[in-house]
Amino acid sequence: MHPSGTLRQVLFKQVITGTSVPVPMRNYQTVTVYVTGYGTISTGTLLIEEADYDGPGNSGGQGAEKPFEGTWSLVQTLDLTAVTGGSTTGKQIAYHVPSSAPGFYAYSYLRARFSVDITGASGSATVVLLACGPG
Repeated sequence: MHPSGTLRQVLFKQVITGTSVPVPMRNYQTVTVYVTGYGTISTGTLLIEEADYDGPGNSGGQGAEKPFEGTWSLVQTLDLTAVTGGSTTGKQIAYHVPSSAPGFYAYSYLRARFSVDITGASGSATVVLLACGPG
């Protein structure tokens, strides 16, 4: 975690498909995902998902002894055609991931995953996660 209580993690940089690395979110209360589109995006869907990836056995508790490998829970579906036409400078949208209530920690781990690959003339996307904790 950054000393100021913030985390900035690039999940994807100008890609058309993939699954990001899981990002630990236990110390953060607010999360924003920034998606920047480049070129023409005719199709593309990005999922924001959560899971207790490392399991309690890997964080000092009891339970799982290896990282979670099953189906993650869906937090939000993002239609990437909303960022089409960004040419070389990009077109950006921000998605504020909902928290259960102000002041509470809402997620264990988050990741981004393309459920529909980007298609279109030179279309791609960069995805950045920004999280803030109590400071």
